[in-house]
Amino acid sequence: MPTARRHFYDKLSRYYWLIRLLDDRYKKTALDAIKLRPKERFLDIGCADGSVLRQAKERCSGAVLYGVDISTMMAASAKASKAKVSIGSCLYLPCKNNSFNILFSGFVLDIFDEKEQQKALIEMSRVLAPGGTLVLINNSHGKGIFTLIVRFYILLTHLFPNLLLNKPIDTCSLIEKSPGFRVNKKISLWFTDIVVCKKAPKTPVQNKIPSKHQKPAQTPKTLKADTKKQHR
Repeated sequence: MPTARRHFYDKLSRYYWLIRLLDDRYKKTALDAIKLRPKERFLDIGCADGSVLRQAKERCSGAVLYGVDISTMMAASAKASKAKVSIGSCLYLPCKNNSFNILFSGFVLDIFDEKEQQKALIEMSRVLAPGGTLVLINNSHGKGIFTLIVRFYILLTHLFPNLLLNKPIDTCSLIEKSPGFRVNKKISLWFTDIVVCKKAPKTPVQNKIPSKHQKPAQTPKTLKADTKKQHR
């Protein structure tokens, strides 16, 4: 887990209320695009302060909600949502195989390069149950006049690389390169894409084997205990 990135988001947590004002519309639209049912297991990857988890709870009180975030401060804030929250990275999710029915990830993949994006998608496929739903929100290249705004933003990311981490990406093309997922729906809002995907009913799990220099992440007790109950 990159320490520098974790510290960045720890500091950002103080001002996340401002970011939430900008992001909430996209996340509400993304939640509108799916149907959350009682007893379904929902994981918000990059849950930040837990705003999506709270909205999901309001929409379906019977759903079983989980969150994971790289930031210690963000994860602490998200626990107020009453969901089961742990600290972790989308590159190595602290969850068992096929554990969830729905994965939600808002503005996470677009902070990584393409190699890491594919690695994260493999992890998402591993923890998502066959036939499950993956919801992704990412910055896009936009259309029409919005392409000019995106070009200006890209210039700013080069000037402030340690501050503006999110870059525009083509989420659908990324999904097409990832085995096991298919795009069901795409919603474009300004310079943001919301993509709803389905995992194939039967997808071979690609287990990630840590190198000898990498210390495997520990599975949080809350997720581990609940996963054992599910497989009984």
